[in-house]
Amino acid sequence: MASVAAQGQPKHFASSAHSVAWVPALLAAFDTLLGRLGIALTSSDTSSSILFDSLQRISAEQVGISANLMAAAKRCGGVMAKMIDAQSVVVGSTATERDGHGSNISRYVFFHSIALTALAGIMVTLQAYGFPFTHLVLQ
Repeated sequence: MASVAAQGQPKHFASSAHSVAWVPALLAAFDTLLGRLGIALTSSDTSSSILFDSLQRISAEQVGISANLMAAAKRCGGVMAKMIDAQSVVVGSTATERDGHGSNISRYVFFHSIALTALAGIMVTLQAYGFPFTHLVLQ
């Protein structure tokens, strides 16, 4: 990339962050989905962090939400994606001596992964904007 922002990240991260930050009420829930997407694309929490941490930090600063909360939200969404990661399913089916049943396990766990991601998004949104919960967030 020819142009690099002051923080050492490409400029398209900053423009993406500004476009995401225009809906502050949905940003907290969006970060759990972003974590889920990052893990689904890379199968690695570290790689997902390299891809999306600048985006979420800039977005959180634009909206005025704790960047620590947004990082935790992304990690939480990532954990939900690891439930349906192919590597995790193969290891789980092998460990439980259910070789060849990976598709059945994936189908069963997929709904739980979606539901828990949505629940985590709701909880993060409450921590970002709900009065008694906002005091629990580190700034």
